[in-house]
Amino acid sequence: MTGGFYTNGKHITDFDLTLVSRDAPAPEDVEVIETVPWRSGVIDFSLMMGEPIKENRPLKYNLIGVERDQIRKLTTKTRIVNWLMDGRIREIHDDGEPGYYYLGKCVDVKLKNDDGVGKVEYEIEFDCYPYRISIYKEGNDIWDSFNFELDIAQSTSFTVEGEKSVTLYNNGAIGLSPQINASAAFTIIKEGISYNMPSGVSKSDLFRLEKGINNLKIIGTGDISFSFYKELI
Repeated sequence: MTGGFYTNGKHITDFDLTLVSRDAPAPEDVEVIETVPWRSGVIDFSLMMGEPIKENRPLKYNLIGVERDQIRKLTTKTRIVNWLMDGRIREIHDDGEPGYYYLGKCVDVKLKNDDGVGKVEYEIEFDCYPYRISIYKEGNDIWDSFNFELDIAQSTSFTVEGEKSVTLYNNGAIGLSPQINASAAFTIIKEGISYNMPSGVSKSDLFRLEKGINNLKIIGTGDISFSFYKELI
């Protein structure tokens, strides 16, 4: 198996390791369940926020290499540990999933046969955010990377003179808060709720693009754009 991953400025092949297998199971749901006295069964609050809450997901790689002696083997392991295990959350770009990245930190670098030389086996594990994040901003016009089953062509920049109704599509698996770049102050009305957006670059956790179709009414005069990246399981 060819491939591997890239993170923190290096690719795993920079250490002369070859990918044997990888495991990226889907994240598990967080169940929020309560029992009520004098009532049969339980009440499930897991979807109280409108979408499931997910646990972090593990991302594991099994790799092999060849070392000529014990010193060289331990040197390579030291280099890998210092490259990966700095406690920082970073982008992890998997060769097998182009166009997306995981966001997480390395939690283990295990040298599985640490008692000899020759063929060496590594197991590297990351603890990652539940969703893969697209490297392509929504509204881009890069047709070479366009996936007709997962992507959607749309405009995310608008010129408004007084009032304009627009539709934004969040083709991901979860709602998100876009970054907004506005040449003037605007009011955005979504599902009957008004959001006041200042001039310049802003982002508010209160204003979200839910999964699917988002119909907006924009009030003001000037240019406004929405910057966001879809997230998939």
